Amino acid sequence: MPAEGLYQPPPHADRLPPGPYGDCVLVVGRLETVKRADMAIAALAHVPAPMRLIIAGDGSQRAAAERAAVECGVRDRIVFAGTVVGEELVNLYAGALAVSTLAADRALAARLGDAGRTRALEITWDGVVERRLG
Repeated sequence: MPAEGLYQPPPHADRLPPGPYGDCVLVVGRLETVKRADMAIAALAHVPAPMRLIIAGDGSQRAAAERAAVECGVRDRIVFAGTVVGEELVNLYAGALAVSTLAADRALAARLGDAGRTRALEITWDGVVERRLG
């Protein structure tokens, strides 16, 4: 049976201002093995400074993630922000960039960021229900 993934509307999409983008990659989620924050930490070792990583979230694997940051030699470029909500989370999303190509091409990052914001605003509960029932 064919299936299509449905996404819940992003809770802060209507509050995200367009750019400017900073010098950080943002990971938001529980610090659990299945969420793979360790991959973002390891990837940061391959990205030149001043790029930083902000990890917003807590969980049973926080100590392991902090150890991985030390082992990868990037602990000084990572902020473990803990649980972040509300306006602080909106500000982190609004200023986050991404790695590699996007760090080098800020115009591309801005275009993709604007397109992502537009797409996030298009995802609504009405649309989810319509696709599910239609």
